Amino acid sequence: MSQIYKTLTSGGPIPPSIPTSFVTDNGTVDPSGNTVNINGSSTTANNTNGIQVIANPTGTNNELVQLTNTVIGSVTTTNAALTTIITFPLSASATVYGFYGDIVARDITDAAGAFYSIISCSRTDGTTAIEVGVEYDTQLEDGVMAPADIFSNVSGNNLLIQVQGVAGKTIDWFAKFQYIQVS
Repeated sequence: MSQIYKTLTSGGPIPPSIPTSFVTDNGTVDPSGNTVNINGSSTTANNTNGIQVIANPTGTNNELVQLTNTVIGSVTTTNAALTTIITFPLSASATVYGFYGDIVARDITDAAGAFYSIISCSRTDGTTAIEVGVEYDTQLEDGVMAPADIFSNVSGNNLLIQVQGVAGKTIDWFAKFQYIQVS
């Protein structure tokens, strides 16, 4: 592959200029050696847009793009006890939350699986969480997973997403939820 070098006096279009900075939601990223590192992640932080861009979280030429309002959790169960997979602290002021998300489960004992979706609503007066109505869920399970279950509950000023395993079965669970809120 050949490369052509063009001087400014040889005519033709001028090469594009290289950006010297990138403005984000909370600051400016300055390239280092014409390089900006852009990484992604998720955060429980509330942002009405559902996404935020953060400058320099780990250095001068780093940019972090985050999916906000996201809560994740994982747990392994070996019995039928109710087990919390996500604890989400609610606001210290009066707020209503809508939660929606998915849970996937893998029964290691029987090589079986399940998928669950849940929608729930909670509110707080700033000190005590109240569940609004009853959660709505969808369950898709292999036969041996039928005794398993999922729940949305409140305790103190927290929303709890809980799973119920199956006695004598080792089950790995993973949950990813999003929320919206109004104060």
